[in-house]
Amino acid sequence: MNSIPLTPTRKRAAAAAGYDARDIYDGCEQRGIRPVIPLKKTPAVVAGKDRPPSCEHGTWTFAGSDAKRGASKWRCPAAECRPGSVWVKADRLHPLVPRSTDRWKALYRGRAAVEREFGNLVAVEVKAGANVRTEDLAGLRHLARRLGDRFVAGHVLYTGQQTLPFGGRLRAVSIEALWRVSP
Repeated sequence: MNSIPLTPTRKRAAAAAGYDARDIYDGCEQRGIRPVIPLKKTPAVVAGKDRPPSCEHGTWTFAGSDAKRGASKWRCPAAECRPGSVWVKADRLHPLVPRSTDRWKALYRGRAAVEREFGNLVAVEVKAGANVRTEDLAGLRHLARRLGDRFVAGHVLYTGQQTLPFGGRLRAVSIEALWRVSP
């Protein structure tokens, strides 16, 4: 497998927090795919930069998204602020489908249900670097030993350009493979 196809017909890509990276979000959005990914506890998240706008009246409420504008609309809960609503540009911290909404939660739950339904597992880790060492696959090797035949494959996504075999159904795959369509 040299690529992980995300075709233009897909509208959403639900993934685990391991995919919580700006490049993943940007790549999805550039292709019209809405990422549904929980946040990792990065310094920005710990500082609360992912939270919706707020004012003296409380936390603003989600009022819809505009994909063409690339932003979500938020309103003052008391409708007393001027302006009474603001547009927040969509990004990793503020996706077009906000994590606090029932819609986002349902989309993410659907992903988990599909994973549980199939007994086999393809494990994916994300590495923020251009080099992959044998020891970077230690977690995947451990998982492969524990799962036995249920472990189908393990991939480390990284910023390098080549697909690198590491034996035992393990390989490093360029993160660019997410955007290439298989023949």
